Amino acid sequence: ADPFLARTGGGDLPRPRPPPLPRPRLRGGEHGRELPAPVRRGRRKKLTAVLAWALEWGARTDLLEAALERTGAAPPALADRPEVQPWAEPYWRCFLDLSRERPPQSPPAAIPLAALRHWLAEEGIACPLARAEFRRIVGDLDDAWLAHARTLSRPPPEDDPR
Repeated sequence: ADPFLARTGGGDLPRPRPPPLPRPRLRGGEHGRELPAPVRRGRRKKLTAVLAWALEWGARTDLLEAALERTGAAPPALADRPEVQPWAEPYWRCFLDLSRERPPQSPPAAIPLAALRHWLAEEGIACPLARAEFRRIVGDLDDAWLAHARTLSRPPPEDDPR
């Protein structure tokens, strides 16, 4: 028998805890370029609000800004304009870049997943968590854009005087 075990009262010694495993980092390093922290669901709605404003008023931004210069008072649409927050700039840029990658067809199709994967690889974003976040956020923006495009491609109702 082991004399040390006999002196300590048996063989039930506490084992030392192993060191904690390293956590994957989302902010650069071996996982890719520097990214914002993962986005909470409520923040994605803010980015979708930017898209909704751009779809409704984006083509008339020059007119709104001219009215601001002429009158000195911001039109309500311009005053309510949501800004792209710093955390959202990579997602917004990704969506804008990939919007041109849609296959030409009617009704409009979604952004191809292969195009998103290629964009992420070109930007050096290799972390699986960050890639999944891009897929969710860009997918949400794409769904909102497609819903808007479908409303524009519908024919007017029979009773519409246009």
